[in-house]
Amino acid sequence: MNAWRTIVWAGLLAGPAVVMAPRLLMPPPSRVAAPAVAVAVEYGDFASATLTTRAWDALKQGDHARVEAYVRMCATLYGEEAGKQQAGLSTLLPAAEAFSAWALNDVATAEFILGESLRARRRFNEAQAVFARLVQDYPSAQCWDPRGWFWSVAQAAQVRLDHALRPAAP
Repeated sequence: MNAWRTIVWAGLLAGPAVVMAPRLLMPPPSRVAAPAVAVAVEYGDFASATLTTRAWDALKQGDHARVEAYVRMCATLYGEEAGKQQAGLSTLLPAAEAFSAWALNDVATAEFILGESLRARRRFNEAQAVFARLVQDYPSAQCWDPRGWFWSVAQAAQVRLDHALRPAAP
């Protein structure tokens, strides 16, 4: 693992010394709960698409601490740009133009992955908050499916809110 590209949760490895990341770079605690233990995470090239892909992979492996680390990094680096991109949209972009909203799509997809991670751990209240935030804050976000199409992140989040997070009937 390339030590110069490795970041330990809440701290940057810079040669032999660990430099703590400034507090303002971390999302508020209500957005993402801190992992119980520090985990070494390989962020690759720090591109939003890389972080999102690694979050999907971590979710598939059930590695929820890494899911949270990738989502946190994606939101920290690209959240502001995602908000700007969303502010300029009122509907879903046509498929031919959807990649132009790269930050919006990747940040929202990463947050969706976090919601799925929370849901898998039965942390339903937190998952509900993530999905509700996606519907509210990122209604134009789309996720590219490797099978060849885009899907609406907000619509998928709404489905989770309507069905997957409802309490069981008595």
